[in-house]
Amino acid sequence: MRRREDQKQYDRTVAGNWPEKAEMITGPVYKAMDLKYARNPGYTGALYLHEGVEGPSIGTLRVVKAGKDPGYINLEDVSRAIRTTRKLHDVFPGYVIASVVKHEIPCGAARADNTSEAFERAWAGDSLSAFGGVVALSETVNYDTAKE
Repeated sequence: MRRREDQKQYDRTVAGNWPEKAEMITGPVYKAMDLKYARNPGYTGALYLHEGVEGPSIGTLRVVKAGKDPGYINLEDVSRAIRTTRKLHDVFPGYVIASVVKHEIPCGAARADNTSEAFERAWAGDSLSAFGGVVALSETVNYDTAKE
């Protein structure tokens, strides 16, 4: 019975609206977007970013979308794809690296001389599982690759 009361108290505490801007130990953060779901089922979520973050990272995320906001797992996929691509680029400098992640599981990764070939190779790793996943590339995406 005590556990149920603890859960109710927790629910009441976290159910309130979070601010648009907050001060954290690491510095100021701002609410970048709402998430369609959070880590725990039944809870809402939001993405907060540190002010002044630069370079490719989850902190400089720009969502191009049609429809709903991303969910927590989508952001985890983005983070994992970026980290995988960065690590492989460190191992294979001079190559274009592509990685594909869906539901926190890498579906493919590849190196090539250009973005189209790197994407095609990474996608071929497990194209069925990759559908609807996240693709990260170490170079700027050209039109042909974006079309793919």
